[in-house]
Amino acid sequence: QLKLGSSQRTLKIGQVVQFSGDVPASCELLTGKVKDLGLIYQRNKVQAQFKVHRFSQKPLSFETEGNLSFLFVIQGSFTISLYPGE
Repeated sequence: QLKLGSSQRTLKIGQVVQFSGDVPASCELLTGKVKDLGLIYQRNKVQAQFKVHRFSQKPLSFETEGNLSFLFVIQGSFTISLYPGE
């Protein structure tokens, strides 16, 4: 159960929530284990994205842009091959 300021919501696996760091936040575990990955940055200095990819079939490919990409596996395993772009 995630509380942001005066609002409250239950999150699903892989659900992304975007909020300002100025908002008071707390979270209560309802059941099971929690894997929490936060992306904290200064919006006036950095451009960033947080995306969730659901892989249900093999093979699957996707492209990323920018100077840095970070992959985090929520369930299962993942094998990656990198092919630098032009």
